[in-house]
Amino acid sequence: MRRLVAAAAAACLFPASSGASEVSPGRPARVTPLSADYWRDLAPRPADLWGETRETFRGANLALIAAAAGAAGGLAFLDNDMQKPWRRGEELLGHDIAKIGDVFGNPGVQAGVMAFAYTLGRYAGDDTLARAGKSMAETMIFTSLTTLAVKGAFNRRRPDGDDRLAFPSWHASATFGNAAVLAEYYGWKAAVPAYLAAAFVAWTRVEQNRHFVSDVVAGAAIGCIYGHAVSRYNMRVHPAVAVEPVLMENGAGVRARVLF
Repeated sequence: MRRLVAAAAAACLFPASSGASEVSPGRPARVTPLSADYWRDLAPRPADLWGETRETFRGANLALIAAAAGAAGGLAFLDNDMQKPWRRGEELLGHDIAKIGDVFGNPGVQAGVMAFAYTLGRYAGDDTLARAGKSMAETMIFTSLTTLAVKGAFNRRRPDGDDRLAFPSWHASATFGNAAVLAEYYGWKAAVPAYLAAAFVAWTRVEQNRHFVSDVVAGAAIGCIYGHAVSRYNMRVHPAVAVEPVLMENGAGVRARVLF
């Protein structure tokens, strides 16, 4: 988690009785998919999508985009040589384990991860988790549109010859996009397992002979760039606020914590 700053403390003080030892926090209102507020907050706003687009294509991100394009382009010249072991049927992880990466990295499953995070956050009153879930949803809009557009433009045949949708990997862009969002909202403790899981998915796509190395590198770059940009925009424009009770020497109050 980036920075948690105490934005307000000890507002609404109440006298404490002599025997009081704790204050029972009020239970946050539960918001479920049956509530209009659930969908109203989840729906992307045009102004936010435009702001996130500007956040993506400015400053240091432009250098990252150029570097990612250069890396994927350079690896493309080595793809056939790097793919030879998998074309011969060699396996490092094995078919059953690689299949796990295929399923987990499926964009539909990653959309389910997003929906679970957002739903749990709204139901439990965890504003940070809910906003992370919303950022995942908006990141997936960008990664999906970009990935599909580039697939159509490059029309690259998969190494197994199945179709011409190899470049870039949608599995990689989806999983790395969600990982980047978790890294922004929860810091390295979430980033490490999330990025390891995304790297596992990317590797399995190569081992299964469904993608070249440059395909998954490009997909990972798309996911990371959008995930970080969308999250940073939302954390700045729509910071998560957690209100919690606090005990004080002569009474009790509330404290607000803001994530930005």
